[in-house]
Amino acid sequence: MALTLEQIYQAERDKFGMKLIAGNQGSRVAVDWVHMVEAPELISFLKRRELVIVTGIGNLTIEALSDFACRLQAKDASGLIINVGPYLRETPKELIDYCAREDFPLYTLPWETKLVEFSRDVCKRILQEEHQEKHIEEIFLDGMIFEERRKEAQTFLARYGFGPGTCYQLLVFWARGEREDGQESAVEELHYQIENILNRINGHYILFIHDQAVYAVLADYSQEESEQFIGRAGKIKLPQDFVCYCGVMPKTDSFSKLAQYFEKAGLLLRLAIIKKLKVVYYEDMNVYKLLLSVNSKEVLEEFCENILGRLLHYDEVNGTDYQGLLRRYFASNGCIQEIAKQAYVHRNTIHYQLNKIESILGMDLENWENRLTLQLCLLVKDIL
Repeated sequence: MALTLEQIYQAERDKFGMKLIAGNQGSRVAVDWVHMVEAPELISFLKRRELVIVTGIGNLTIEALSDFACRLQAKDASGLIINVGPYLRETPKELIDYCAREDFPLYTLPWETKLVEFSRDVCKRILQEEHQEKHIEEIFLDGMIFEERRKEAQTFLARYGFGPGTCYQLLVFWARGEREDGQESAVEELHYQIENILNRINGHYILFIHDQAVYAVLADYSQEESEQFIGRAGKIKLPQDFVCYCGVMPKTDSFSKLAQYFEKAGLLLRLAIIKKLKVVYYEDMNVYKLLLSVNSKEVLEEFCENILGRLLHYDEVNGTDYQGLLRRYFASNGCIQEIAKQAYVHRNTIHYQLNKIESILGMDLENWENRLTLQLCLLVKDIL
């Protein structure tokens, strides 16, 4: 929902004589500010998503404009505006060709335009959009967390195109790294990249960070648009060896159902990380979906403790990993030979360890009901 260059152009073109020259396909990019830059060496001071105006007063030549635009694009600038006048009398074909080829938005403003007024007008719109966006995020989050505020949130959101009948789809993202340092910057980078993808597909969404996770709420996206977004998001690359994981909830036109999905989103994301799946769908979770529907975490914890508690305690005290062996036992459908082969031990060693597990738990692993109970316990541990 950030203000895009496309929206700025629609709002300012008649008022200030702004003209689109090339790169229209790249204009669905957010703009955070407007800057005058008259020399290539000043580009390094820019931040991302800034719209740059150049007049040529700093002796920037026509011939140097293509390289100038290339360096702006490398700095993740949103676009370039040429203030056509006595210093830059034309927009060179080489620059137009470059911007068209690279989908880098290129515009012109007539010399008569008062650039101070143009910049002030655009920056005012940016600040208003940021304020509105933040307010929408806060109200939406309140509606997700507090049931008593849900109706009020729906009434508010309807003013901004999220009214009754809106079809929502919730996705949650997590930046996972080996070290904790760099987590905050990785989350910000993740938010930045997701926002860029969304703006290029469909600008009707709510995007926010909560508990170090990035939540994207798609509104009235077609199936093709949803799949396009998920496909691109699944290819996000983060710095410092951080990996992006994504949990995808089903579509719903019920705000209350959406709130239920919001409650389960963190658990779904945890499953994605445990199973090392970059994208995991709630609808594909089978038994996990049943467990995720249990509203009481205490019930699940009690169930797990009553069944597996003694084994977990034994592992902790003795430095063993009988819980891991139990998982491998079920994963191999009880094939002792396969487990022994993976562990590089004799099958008798596995038999001994399984007998020890039966003794600790007081359960016969040949009993199918015991097997089912233990497998459910291990699945519960995955989501706790």
